[in-house]
This record gives sequence, structure tokens and C-alpha cells, in this order.
Amino acid sequence: MINRIKEAPIEKIFLYLAVFFGIILIIVQPVFSAPDELFHFVQTFRLFYRPINPEYDYTHIGIEIIIRIVGSVVDGFEFEGGRHSFQLLYNIIDAINDGTYFEKFYLTRENMNDYVFGFNLTRTSFQYLPQGIGMLIGSLIYPSFGVMSFFGRLFQFILFTIVSFFSIKKAKFGKYVLAFVCLLPMTMQQVTSLSFDGMFFITIFAFFSYLTNLWVRNSPFLFKDIVYMIIFVLLFILTKANGISLMLLLFTIPSVLFGKNIIAISIEVIYSFLERHKWVTFILITMVFLLVINYFAPSVGGMRVSAQLLFNTWFRSDINTSLDIVSTSGLLGTFSWISFRLPGWLVIINMIVFIIIGLQEKQIVKNSGRILFVSLIIILANIVLTTIIMYRSWTIVHGEGLEYVAFGLQGRYYTPFLLLVSTITLYFRKYINVNISKVNLNALFICINCFNLLFQVALNLLYFYTPYNGLDFLIRIFN
Repeated sequence: MINRIKEAPIEKIFLYLAVFFGIILIIVQPVFSAPDELFHFVQTFRLFYRPINPEYDYTHIGIEIIIRIVGSVVDGFEFEGGRHSFQLLYNIIDAINDGTYFEKFYLTRENMNDYVFGFNLTRTSFQYLPQGIGMLIGSLIYPSFGVMSFFGRLFQFILFTIVSFFSIKKAKFGKYVLAFVCLLPMTMQQVTSLSFDGMFFITIFAFFSYLTNLWVRNSPFLFKDIVYMIIFVLLFILTKANGISLMLLLFTIPSVLFGKNIIAISIEVIYSFLERHKWVTFILITMVFLLVINYFAPSVGGMRVSAQLLFNTWFRSDINTSLDIVSTSGLLGTFSWISFRLPGWLVIINMIVFIIIGLQEKQIVKNSGRILFVSLIIILANIVLTTIIMYRSWTIVHGEGLEYVAFGLQGRYYTPFLLLVSTITLYFRKYINVNISKVNLNALFICINCFNLLFQVALNLLYFYTPYNGLDFLIRIFN
């Protein structure tokens, strides 16, 4: 049995691990414990329900939750990252410890007579559609916070599993890298919660799989390819617009796909020039970096402030105290309300294994240098964009005196972009020779991901279900 699993296609290994650990995480992660999950619950609930009382807006259900669990709502109420959300988490842990959690969240029925069915699908609510369908079904089965949350999480996870399975299966290369990113603890937390990150991650995974097919193709575009691209653009617009930056990778596909026209000729001429004059490539990347900063600079105080902001945020961990524990570790796993995370040593091991897996690809890709060039531009652009946007929308509002640092920049914003690391290993594979047999590669993949996800489950159990967040659980066991 074990040998058969080791020899199985990577998409099947992904499916076994994802289903097993995904169901466990849906259950062990308490209601509203994932990042901003109360906010996502409210947004998902309003997709199919609205208050009958015209004096109430869509936040009414969230306020009811806060009043019931926290006790009251004070001035300055906010769903995202606010004090109510943290107090909610503490009260949930108290309910678990005193044995009232299941009754309070799963057995207590909500009065659905206060709400009327009303389909409210908008550009911003589209990313909650799978969760919304699940919550609608949950409300019809038993209208409690716990049951609705469970079905909302379940439906998002089902969609993630199906799309990711076929994305891995259909990818021409990078299957192991794609499967690895899909199974990262950070990814698994988000897709087993009510977060809108799930739909964004799914879109990126599917688009990356589609790109691998284009990179090795030798026939011109078909009408269905135009349809696929329109669909992907719409999905990125409807989820998170920064995903559109990945469309730049379309300029790295073989020129034969464009046919014999001015577009194909122009692309070949440009890239041929850049390959002969690498110093121009470096200058262009630097210019893109500066142009993106310059575009947003006026909103944060100018170019000098923007440069200082980026430097402090990404190079000064003494100033940006969340750099290591939130931004860096958060790429792979910072959980709940940034309450606990994977240890640094495990993050390092994961990145080493991730690179080793990336170096195992045997597929020959003609334009690997071009792909690397554009990938670096996309990575830099996203770092600059998210840093400046978080500074404007979060630090200035919630920073309480912090200056010249983007406070609250979470690693999960970049987690799906880890797929671009495969474009780096794709290029450097010709310089680094690391060969592992398929059986050993599968064994390595299974071991590291099982360890990661078991560690994640254990941290959830310790933090939420043992006294003092598991501070003395070993002493209690052997007492």
C-alpha cells in the first residue's frame, strides 16, 4: 500500500493529503478563528440574506454575533482586525475551555425570521460565492453560526480541491511545485475558512497550470484560448486585481502562438535584444521598480518617503517587528489572528525542500530566461504595491504613531506567488544538477507535507483546546 502511494501520480497524492487534512482543519479550527473570519462570515451571509428591518444594514448579523459572544459593541466598531475580533477569539477559547462552545455555536438556532432571502451578487461578493452556497445550505439544515460556518468552509474547500486537482493533473510541468503550494499550511488554512483568499488562490493555481501548457506549445492560439484568457482576467478582477500582473507572463510564451504577425516579430526582436544586452534588462527592471513607486508615491508623501517605507518594511526587522513572524513566516504558515505560527527552522526546511522539488523538473522550456525576467518584475511590483497599499489603508489608520513602515503586511498576500519560484528553478536547473527518483521524490513530498499539516493541526489543538494555550500540556499529561 505504501509503495503504491509512493509511485502514484502527484495529483492523487495531493488529493489524498488535501482531503484528509482539509476535513480535519475545517473541524479543529473554531468558528471565526481564521484571519478576519467574522468579517468574511458577514460578507458571505449577506450574499443570500438581508435584514427585514430597513434600519439595519448588512452588518447587523455581525453585530449580533459580537453582542452575544463579547457582550457589547463599543464605539469604533470594526470587523477587520479590530479589538472586537480579538476579544471574540478570546471568548471562543473561554467557551471551549468551559465546555459551552458546542452549545453556543452549533446548537443555538438563529432567528432567521429577522432576515429575508435576497441574492446579492456583486463584483466584491463574487469571491464569496462557494462559501455563500454552503452557508445557504447550512442555514436550511440548521441555522446556527457553527453549522453555517461549517458548510461555508466545506463548499469552498470542495471547490479548491477539485480545481487544484485538475490544475496539477493538466499542468505540463511544475506539478510538484504546484501541489506543494496548494498544500502549504497557509493555503490550507485559508481554503478551509470563509476567507475570500480561497477564490484568489484557486484562480492563480488554474492560471499557472494553463500557462505551463502554453509555454511548451508549438501551435497558434485558438478561439478557446481567447475565451480562457477573458475568463482569467474577469476572475482576477472579481477577486484581487493584483493577480492581473500574472498576465504579463503571456508575453513569455513562444512567439509561434501569436502566428506570423507584427506582434510575434516585435516580441522576438525585443527579447533577442535583451538577451544580448543583459545590462539593459537590469536597467529595465530597476525602471519598472521605480515607476511603480513613483505612481503611488504622492499618496504616501513622495518618492523619498516611499523608498524609506520600503527599506524599513523589508530590511529593518527592529523597526518592522512583524517582518519575521508575520510577513516572512506568514508565507508558509501564520495562523488564526496571527496568534501562532510555524517555527522559523521549519520554514527554512520547507524552502530548501521547495527548491529541491523545483529543480527536479525535466521539461525543456525554450524561453526560461524570459519567464524568469518577467517573473522577477511581477514579484517586485507586487511587493511594492502591497507595501504602499497597506501603508495607506492600514498603518495610517491603525498604526498608532508608526511612521515609514507598512504595519500589518501579512505573508499570505504572497503565498500563491510562490509558484513563480518554479520559474527561477526552471532557469537555474541547467547550472544545478539534483536528481531524485520519482519514488524518493514522492516520499520526500509526502513526508514534508504530512509533517507540516500535522504540525498545523497540533498547534490548533494546543492553542484552542488545552488550558493556557498548551503552555504546560506535557506536564499535565505526565502528572
